[in-house]
Amino acid sequence: MGKVARVTGTEITRLTGDIDVSLLTMHTMVPVPGSADDFLVVTLAGPNLPLKEEVYDLFDAITSTFRFVTADGRQAGER
Repeated sequence: MGKVARVTGTEITRLTGDIDVSLLTMHTMVPVPGSADDFLVVTLAGPNLPLKEEVYDLFDAITSTFRFVTADGRQAGER
């Protein structure tokens, strides 16, 4: 898929009216093939803060499987 931009951090998210949780987050901005201005944002979040490095490794593994494919199933950019 080429180069992408990635932002990681910890975000506080409201679960209910009075309960907030801290989540590890990773946002990966993937350029859309054939467009100079469009990006797809893949966002992952998880509550396991003590395992930060392992969670980010998992998020990286998940996002590394992302591919744009053509209608006939070929990877975008393939001939």
